[in-house]
Amino acid sequence: NSGPAQASNTFNGLAPGSYTITFTDANLCTGTASATITAGAALTFTTTSTSVTCPGANNGTITVTGVTSTNGTPPYTYNIDGGTYSSNTVFSGLTGGSHTIGIMDANGCTGTRTIFISTGASISSTVTTTSVTCATATNGTATVTPTNGTAPYTYQIDGGAFGPSNTFNNLSAGNHTVNISDANGCTGTRTVFISTGSGISGSSTFTATSCPGVNNGTITLTPSNGTAPYTYSLDGGASQASNTFTNVSAGNHTVTFTDASGCAGSSTLTVTAGPGISANASLTATSCPSVSNGTITITPTTGTAPYTYSIDSGPYQASNVLTGVAAGPHAVNFMDANGCIGTVNINMTSGPSITGTFSTTATSCPTVSDGT
Repeated sequence: NSGPAQASNTFNGLAPGSYTITFTDANLCTGTASATITAGAALTFTTTSTSVTCPGANNGTITVTGVTSTNGTPPYTYNIDGGTYSSNTVFSGLTGGSHTIGIMDANGCTGTRTIFISTGASISSTVTTTSVTCATATNGTATVTPTNGTAPYTYQIDGGAFGPSNTFNNLSAGNHTVNISDANGCTGTRTVFISTGSGISGSSTFTATSCPGVNNGTITLTPSNGTAPYTYSLDGGASQASNTFTNVSAGNHTVTFTDASGCAGSSTLTVTAGPGISANASLTATSCPSVSNGTITITPTTGTAPYTYSIDSGPYQASNVLTGVAAGPHAVNFMDANGCIGTVNINMTSGPSITGTFSTTATSCPTVSDGT
């Protein structure tokens, strides 16, 4: 190919292709010959691979397991995706997709092989939830359980920090986003919906007032759900920590109660009144119609001792015996220890008027005053 002349009839280091060789003898006579250098087959080899565990991971591998061509000359070197050749036969930390492995022998002969690294699925999971008690509460929970991937896992909710617990507490109602990451850096995302409960409820009991007009009834409310501690209010009054209300009047009442999450419930009930108190009365009549020395004795048959007594709206006294009573109608009020009042109407009788006999002697004469 018009190259420089040489004494040797052998040409080395030729690439595949067609060549024209010119030769000259001692008499300077020349001749030509044509020759064709054919190309040997590219080097071939076998590989194995492992998939990427999940989208986004870079843990796939390709391993060259052997050279299958017979025309190569050891030692062999390898590269991946156009990188530097080396003796390393294992390529790791690969992403999913196509990768090209190159091989080169001691003579510079090369071959390539394209391998596709498949990608595993994202981390999937199941979830269990508990509802918030009411719309304003933040006491919902969610527990997420991975169904694939490699432990240990870490978890994150709504953009917060990752942590080892798969249970999230104090959640509000609505949608929440949970992210999962496994030991290989694989991730998964799950949307969790926390529903809203019906609110808190409770049952109430009461004790009746001792009698009509006395405010000594009680109401006790017992919550059946919600989160302690609770506060309680009767008929819109001030809140209290106790679930029992005392000094309650007879009639309709509403107890409102609020739990630690701010959920509110109410219970309406009617407090009944106990019967009025009653008593027996006995009397002793006055000596006569114009003398106020009658007595009345009251003996209560119901109510709670001790009792006090009043006649005709006068001051109350501890004794159940009322003295110095005049003949005629009287109203005796008696009050027990609970403030219950009963009334006994009595008609005081009088003893008979006093009577007598007399005798006379006439005067001596009309003008003399000596009669008896």
